[in-house]
Amino acid sequence: QKKDCVTFRQQSLLWLERLRTRKRKPLASGTIDDWEGVLNNWINPAIGDCPISDVNNGVLKKLVTRMVDKGLSGKTIENYLQVPKMVVASVVDEEGNQVYPRKWNHEFMDVPLVEKSKQNTPSFSSEIMAGLAKWKKPKERMLFVLCGAAGFRISEALGIEIDKHISSDFRTISVRQQARHCKVKTRLKTANAV
Repeated sequence: QKKDCVTFRQQSLLWLERLRTRKRKPLASGTIDDWEGVLNNWINPAIGDCPISDVNNGVLKKLVTRMVDKGLSGKTIENYLQVPKMVVASVVDEEGNQVYPRKWNHEFMDVPLVEKSKQNTPSFSSEIMAGLAKWKKPKERMLFVLCGAAGFRISEALGIEIDKHISSDFRTISVRQQARHCKVKTRLKTANAV
């Protein structure tokens, strides 16, 4: 099939499949699932039928307008825009060169600025944490306190194995894996999570 005839939607499917099977810098399945959700819910309904060769700043400008109109935050829009950019960049020739190199222009697309002070960074108040520390069920109470006190993600806390990750003097917990979707994975979300 000639590359110019490939739609954005068709290329996005090829891109997702490549992400799931690549050996170099493999991604967590959760990341791929999130990007697939962005494609299915936002990107493909808006530009999926557009030829991949035509996806440029003008096409993404219309997508940005649509996301702004639906009330998405600047940070969410910025994150979601990474997906179509990666899909376009994934079209390469037999030598591995990008077929449609782009210089993306957020100013032209009118991407809202991300204001750190206005970003939604939810956290529990001290009153809520105190209430969780009084939780009736001891296992859940310990999990709540551990996550709150140590700043663990729930997946990291669920991945702790007492015989492997707690020091013999019980003073140190080593975070080396996570539990996600009922499976233990040795990969953590970030390098800082170790």
